[in-house]
Amino acid sequence: MPAAMITEANRREFEQRGPDGVRKQIEHALYDAEKQKQAYEWLDETERGPDRALMREQILIAGSARDAAWESARAAKAANVRATIALVISLVSALAAVGSFVVAFFWH
Repeated sequence: MPAAMITEANRREFEQRGPDGVRKQIEHALYDAEKQKQAYEWLDETERGPDRALMREQILIAGSARDAAWESARAAKAANVRATIALVISLVSALAAVGSFVVAFFWH
């Protein structure tokens, strides 16, 4: 789940209240769902540092890259199967051409 973007107004409010004040607001359900997400994100940043949010985003990007790599591998495998089928068809066609040449040459 992506981190909630903290609006500047909410960031100022959270900083004024401090971690304990923000926790009390959450505890008493005084924030709507979006503001509560931002409050949790702010608490996370405050307690663990802003690098944690960046690390979470990097993990999400890495997961997307992994998914894209697997999709590319599946597409490459499908292309490989098609290429193999085309190679077999061309081989059969080449054998048929050689066979018709041999038949025409020896039974003429």
